[in-house]
Formats: sequence, structure tokens, C-alpha cells
Amino acid sequence: MLICERVLRRKQDAGRRTCNSSDNDSIQLDESYSINTFGSALNTRSGDFVLSYTHKDSNDHFLFMVDVMGHGEAAASTANELKGFIFGLVKNTTDFSKLINDLNDAVVNGICINKDKIFTLLAFKLSHNKIEYINIGQPSFILIDKYSGEIKLFDNTQPIIGLNSSYSYQPDCIELPSPFYLLCFTDGLHENMDKFATADEFILDKLQRLDVQSIEFPTQLWQKCLPELTKEIDDSTLLVLNKA
Repeated sequence: MLICERVLRRKQDAGRRTCNSSDNDSIQLDESYSINTFGSALNTRSGDFVLSYTHKDSNDHFLFMVDVMGHGEAAASTANELKGFIFGLVKNTTDFSKLINDLNDAVVNGICINKDKIFTLLAFKLSHNKIEYINIGQPSFILIDKYSGEIKLFDNTQPIIGLNSSYSYQPDCIELPSPFYLLCFTDGLHENMDKFATADEFILDKLQRLDVQSIEFPTQLWQKCLPELTKEIDDSTLLVLNKA
């Protein structure tokens, strides 16, 4: 019975492990913006997910990367509920601050998920020459100017959603170079390989000797971030936003 259980567990885990490849989900938001997603967010049994939505009238793009704490079916179930709720919110408003504050109210009041569930979130509103963002507990994200090679880290975060009903979430804003890459990742990406390095140190080390002007840059970065399967202890997702 123990051997059968191990075989079944390996079969269940196979889907998660196949994410450790160069396969990715590529989405063209418009003629200039595209996103590539690698890793656990591609697996239905993960607490990580990525959601994008474009309002056709205003042409505002919204992009979310979420990491539900925990593993396996429990985290995946919460992630699915949360994804559906965020999708419903973003379809009905282009007001970025209102969207996140409505989500906070819903979590505080136990409307969308059990309020004991903890998740981190990185959300963006994309326009022609700027990005508004709200980082709630995620690692720093990185902006790379493709022409100059300049790298900027953005590490300011706001309180975890669902813990404070009176807190008002407000977005920060970035004026954009053109063209650029925006790199976002869940904390499992560096924890699976190096628990002693910070997320910033980890990703900056992986960027060395990579050509940001290569069309293979997103895939090459992901491949450099892959741990050995025996060391994969947490869900990990890499999201690369490309502005041509």
C-alpha cells in the first residue's frame, strides 16, 4: 500500500514538475505589450496564478500575480475562488484603488474566501507610457531598460489584504522607458534554490550574462532560475512583461 501511495503521489506531482521547463504561457495584450508566464501559475494544482484583463473601451490593461500561502489542493482551491472574484471585480471597474480596496473589504468580511487564508498580490494597471502598481507582500519587481540596460528595483509593499478594514490601498506610479522588461516572481523562485539569498540578490545574480535584447531572454532567465526537482519545496512563478 505504501508503494502504491508513493506512485500515485508521483503521478499527481508530475503536472507540477513539468512546469520546470521552457514551456510558458505567452499572451499578447496589444501591439506593444506581451506577457510570458513560467512555472507554478501554469498548473491547476498550485496556489500561484496570473490574471490579465483588458477593458476594451479604455484599453486599460490590468495584470495580477497572486501567491496563496500553502500547497496542494487546499491552496489551489483558494486560488481558484480568488481568481474568479478578482476577475469579477476588474470587469466592472477601471478604478485601480477601488478595485483593491473592494477586494480587501470582501476578504475582511469573508465574502470571497475564508478570511483566515493569506495571500500576496502584485497588481498592475498598464497604459501607454506609465504603470500604476500595488505590491502587497510580494518580492521586489524589476524594470529593465532594453536600450541602456539600466536595472531598477521597486521594493515598496503595502499591508496584507484582509487584515485591516480601515487601510486604504493607493497605487504607486512609474514613468516608463521604451522598450523595457518588467520581471515579477513569487518568493518560491529564490527559496527553492537559495534560502540564504534575498530575492533581490537572487534575481540580479541570474540576470548576469543574459542579453536583454535577445528574443529568448524570458526563457533563458527562467531556465537559470530552475532548481533541481528534489529541491523544489514551494510553488514558484516568473512573470515577464515585455514592452516592444
